[in-house]
Amino acid sequence: MTRRAKECSIDWSDLPKGAGQSVLVVDDEVALARLVQENLGDLGYQAEAFGSSATALQAFRQEPGRYDAVVTDDRMPGLSGTELIREIRSIRADLPALIVSGHVSADLLTGARRVGAAEVLRKPVALSELAWAVARLMSHGD
Repeated sequence: MTRRAKECSIDWSDLPKGAGQSVLVVDDEVALARLVQENLGDLGYQAEAFGSSATALQAFRQEPGRYDAVVTDDRMPGLSGTELIREIRSIRADLPALIVSGHVSADLLTGARRVGAAEVLRKPVALSELAWAVARLMSHGD
């Protein structure tokens, strides 16, 4: 996603909508984290963006019951996305997680499976692909 989805020709009526669920969004590229936050907000989620995995983990530790899902990049300074998910799921094993990465490899897929990530999406990700993936995450929590 290179610009806000509202500015693109997207039929929003075809996309699954959230019902106010809270999503922790993490990407060291802050503009991308904010874009995902805005797009998820437009889809009916309460998304909170973080540009640092360490800061996101700190926020999660303070309120682990606040979030309904995690959407994270993998390659970040400090904790990678898979490490972040491992830490988060050591606190809340039921929390669904999704990795969105520009560097999808067999190692990433294996690591994602190992920490319990539901899916790995390749960047750049289309809004429709993200919307359906987050909807699937939310259905795992039901």
